Amino acid sequence: MHTRAFDFALHRGIDARPMASDEAVILAGQMEALKTGYAVTKVKAPLATDEAVILAGQMEALKTLPLPRLSDRLGYVVHMPTLLEGVSRIGEGAVMPVHFNRVQVLSIPSAHSRCNSPANAIAFKKLLTQSIRAADRHAKMLSIILITRSEHAVPHVATVARCFSQYSLKTAKYSALTTVRVECHFVDDEKVSAADWTALGRLVHGVQSAQWIVDRPANLMNVDDMVKAAASVAKALSIDPVIIRGEQLRDLGFGGIYNVGKAALQPPAFICLSHAPKGATKSFALVGKGIMFDTGGLTIKGKEAMPGWKCDMAGAAVALHSFATLVASGFTEELHVLLCCAENAVSPEANKPDDIITLLSGQTVEINNTDAEGRLVLADGVYYAKNMLKVSTIIDIATLTVAQCSVTGRYHAAIMSNSEELERKALRAGLASGDLCHPMQYVPDLHMSDYASAVADMKNAQLGAMMAAPSELAGLFIAAQIDLKDGTEWLHVDMGTLAMADDRATGYGVPLLVSLLGEFTNALILSGRCTD
Repeated sequence: MHTRAFDFALHRGIDARPMASDEAVILAGQMEALKTGYAVTKVKAPLATDEAVILAGQMEALKTLPLPRLSDRLGYVVHMPTLLEGVSRIGEGAVMPVHFNRVQVLSIPSAHSRCNSPANAIAFKKLLTQSIRAADRHAKMLSIILITRSEHAVPHVATVARCFSQYSLKTAKYSALTTVRVECHFVDDEKVSAADWTALGRLVHGVQSAQWIVDRPANLMNVDDMVKAAASVAKALSIDPVIIRGEQLRDLGFGGIYNVGKAALQPPAFICLSHAPKGATKSFALVGKGIMFDTGGLTIKGKEAMPGWKCDMAGAAVALHSFATLVASGFTEELHVLLCCAENAVSPEANKPDDIITLLSGQTVEINNTDAEGRLVLADGVYYAKNMLKVSTIIDIATLTVAQCSVTGRYHAAIMSNSEELERKALRAGLASGDLCHPMQYVPDLHMSDYASAVADMKNAQLGAMMAAPSELAGLFIAAQIDLKDGTEWLHVDMGTLAMADDRATGYGVPLLVSLLGEFTNALILSGRCTD
C-alpha cells in the first residue's frame, strides 16, 4: 500500500550545491522582484532529466536575488541573460516556463485590495499548484526556491506546505515526486533570527499535521484516534493531558459533548492540554470543535449532503497544532487547548428532536435540530475555559456552519467577537498570515430571541424565519454559555467552508491562530514582525 509521504524539508537561504540527478526547481516571485539583474558564473552541474526547479517570490523581493548563487544550479540549461529578459516581460500572476518546464518562474501578484493579504497567498497557491503539476510530469525531486520578506514569511511558507498534503492510501504511485526541497531566501535576512527560522519549520509541521488529521476518513480517525493524537502532542511538549470520556462526561456535567456523542461506537471525549509558564500575566484558551464525522444525527444530512463531513473535526485539529506550534516556539503566557470530540451518529441512543439536555453551563437546551451539534460541544468547551481554567481570552474555531460561505465567501472565515480590539487583531492576523477572515456583527441583545423555547432556556437552532444570519446565530449560542460582562474577551472563528479545497484538507487556521498569538513567542516572525 502506497502512502504519499514527501521528504519535505525547509532550508534557509540558497546554497551553491549542484542539483541532484532527480531534482526539479520552481522559481516564483512578484514582478518587482523578478526584474532583478542576474550575474552569470561558471556552471558546475547540469540539470538532470528528472530534476525540476520552481523560483517564486514577489517582484520587490526578487530584485535582490543573488543570481551568482543560482547560476551554478541553473546555468547549464538556462541562458541567464535570456531568463532576465523573460522576467522583465512577464506579467504579474503569470508563470514563465523555461527549458521545457524544467525551470518555472512564478510572478506572485503584488496588487491587492484592502481585504486581501499583501502576500497574496491565495493567488500564490493557485500558481504554485499549477507549476507543481507541470513539474510532477517528469521530476522526482522538486526544489522550490522562495524569495520573500520576513513579514510575508508565514503566508508564503504556509502556502508551500499546503501544496504537499501528506496523506493518501492510494495503492498505485500517482506522483513522480519523492523529495521536495524548499529553500527560503529572505530579502531582509539580517532581521530573521535563528528562533524565527526554527518557528517557520514548526509552522510547516503544524499545517501539514492538521491536514493529515482532517484528510483521514472517520473509520481511521475517530475519537479514539484523536485522543491518541492529542496525547502524542502532549508527550512531545512534556504536558500531562486532561482526558474525560464517555459516562464520566455525563457525570461531570458535560451535557453538550456527551449527548452529541453518546450514539457512536467510540465514546465522546473532552481533552485539555495546558501550558502555564512562570511569570505569565495573560491567559488564552483555544477551543476546537472535534466532530469526527457528522451524519446530521436523526436530522440526517442525506446521501448527497453527507459525504465529506469527515472534515467536521478540523477545528480541533487546527487548535491542537496551533497550540503545539506556539508552545514549542516559547510561548510566554498561559495557553490551553480544549478539544471537544464526538461523532454525531445515528442509533437508538441518539439525540432526538424535542429532547432537552443540560450543558456544562447549567443552561437547558431544547434540541430542534440534531445537525446543529457543533455549538453544543463548543458550549461545554468555552464554559470550561472561562469557569474552570479562568482564562481571560477564549478563541473557538470550528467548521460550524455551511452558511459561512454565504456570509464571507470561500476565502475568508467568518469571525465574531465581543471585543472590538480582539476583532481588529484577528483581522490583522488574517492579513499577515494569509488565512483571511472578516467580521460578522455581534448583537446578542437583538438576536438571541431567535433561540426562544417554551420549555427550556433556549433551543439549539431557529428553523423558521430568523432575525439573525444563521452563522451569526450559531456563534451567539456559544457566547451565551459564558459571562462576558467581566472583561473576558471571546473570539469565534467559523471556517465552515475553508477546511477543505478540491477534496483535500487545507490546514486553514493554523497560520491564523499562530499569527494572532505569535507576539507572545520567541519568534516575532510568526506575528508578521521581524526581530529588532
